[in-house]
Amino acid sequence: MKRTLLGLLTFALLAAPGAAAQATFADEPITIDPAGSHDLTVTVTAACADILSGGGSLSVDVSTSGLPDWFGAGTATAEFAITDCAPPEATVSKDVTITFTPTADALGLDPYPFEVVAGGESFPFTGPIQVGYADGHTMSMTMDFPYTLTDADEGTLTWDITIDVTANSQTMVMFQNLQTSVGTLSGVNHQIFDVETGDTTRTITATFQAPDFEWEEATIKFWNYSHCLKGTDCPPTNSQNMTWVITNGATSTPAGGETDGGEEESPGLPLVGLLVAVGAAVVVARRRA
Repeated sequence: MKRTLLGLLTFALLAAPGAAAQATFADEPITIDPAGSHDLTVTVTAACADILSGGGSLSVDVSTSGLPDWFGAGTATAEFAITDCAPPEATVSKDVTITFTPTADALGLDPYPFEVVAGGESFPFTGPIQVGYADGHTMSMTMDFPYTLTDADEGTLTWDITIDVTANSQTMVMFQNLQTSVGTLSGVNHQIFDVETGDTTRTITATFQAPDFEWEEATIKFWNYSHCLKGTDCPPTNSQNMTWVITNGATSTPAGGETDGGEEESPGLPLVGLLVAVGAAVVVARRRA
């Protein structure tokens, strides 16, 4: 029976023209979670004549081309046997899976077309495919808050803020709704990081200028967050409301300001009263003479 089946298959397949392997798939846009992976199902179709001519079995390697290595595109193999062609068929199809697992250095929001290669033949995927946005930024400062301003500061306080962006695509770090209760703050503003070129770290210098009047405490408030610049859906990430407090511990008088107290008046009679008293004493002395 088995020999009869093989004979029928041989007769049918020898009469059928051979064909190279074909690959089909859902050509739809793909966005891969930067911390995850994505499977693409590829349907590979092989000619039974090719399976027969291969001695009753055929292996079709499936891969991709045209993608950066950081997409982590896998490979697969479709295995066919002559028995897959019973009852006598001209072609047979099997599904395989190509898995994309982005590496840690993958860039986000950069779409790419690519090709699926099956059995030496290329089939375009125009989707396109991209890695999603991985957000992230941190800030470190050379100043600890709250801070007490002293005479040595001479009314001006300066400190560095280092911003490190760990996001995988072009990112803007925001200093929104910056408010200072007294005095002025300069040097703190929004920053754009072109991550694709390695621009991920920057240091800015903040300067607080004390007011020229008496004050006790300066409160600096702002909303800090970051967001992507390439995508169409880029809500705030790493959001935090920050407050810096500076208290006035200086004893010197600010320029143009009021004094902190002043010298006390000398005890005794006022000047007018003192002159009257001296005049009376002179008159009494003359009468006694």
